[in-house]
Amino acid sequence: TPYVAPLLFAGLFLTPALAASTNAPGEAPFERPTIVPVPHVVGDSTSPVISLSGDWQRHLTPQGEFWRTNAGSEGWETVQVPGGRGGARASGVYAYRKSVPIPANFAGQRAILRCDGVSNAARLWVNGALVREHWGSFMAWTADITPHVTPGQDALVVLEVDDRPIGLAK
Repeated sequence: TPYVAPLLFAGLFLTPALAASTNAPGEAPFERPTIVPVPHVVGDSTSPVISLSGDWQRHLTPQGEFWRTNAGSEGWETVQVPGGRGGARASGVYAYRKSVPIPANFAGQRAILRCDGVSNAARLWVNGALVREHWGSFMAWTADITPHVTPGQDALVVLEVDDRPIGLAK
């Protein structure tokens, strides 16, 4: 059976507010997934959704502080996302990064990054700051990246993917 592609990025989008956590007192320490709905219109923006599909850089053996904005280009290769791992290992820890232009008309709005599938665990950095971690194979998840981006400037999005067969992924 062919391997199913581990990464699908729906895009970066704006939303006026985030949903609150749905954890009840005494529940497991993991937040329940809350998916922010993708808006059709936000403020004056006629295009509130930016697809992040296309060229990304991938590193099969990320070392050190690979998420930093001043990390070098050695070991990074260009790949298409969404798509399978291509030449990636059958399992392991690897990284993806992309420079994303944040439109000036995003000013005053929230910027939400949505991943529609990352197998199995992920850590997300934006402009060198750790934004969130996620566990769950092929589950959609969102992250509010507003504090880490500046409208009218590029943002470096880095995603570390841990695709080792652990937990439910065995």
